Amino acid sequence: MILKGLTLRIDTGKTVALVGGIGSGKSTIIGLIERFYNPMKGTVCIDEQDVKNYKLRILRSHIALVSQEPTLFAGTVLENIEYGKQNAK
Repeated sequence: MILKGLTLRIDTGKTVALVGGIGSGKSTIIGLIERFYNPMKGTVCIDEQDVKNYKLRILRSHIALVSQEPTLFAGTVLENIEYGKQNAK
């Protein structure tokens, strides 16, 4: 996973699609924004705050991700939805 000199600015309220070839870094960028892992160098900021300063649950509750491959955990559909959104009905 190597991204050198990447600067990405997304204005508030905008919807963005990351599109590119295999191995171009799309999943790496998402992983860094969602804090699936932390950068080895540099920072990832949201509203000029390092994402490391946000609680994971709060950070991830403000981000929507549509993967190419659906991921379901063992359990019912409702339990899968509740995994990301407690008290879902």
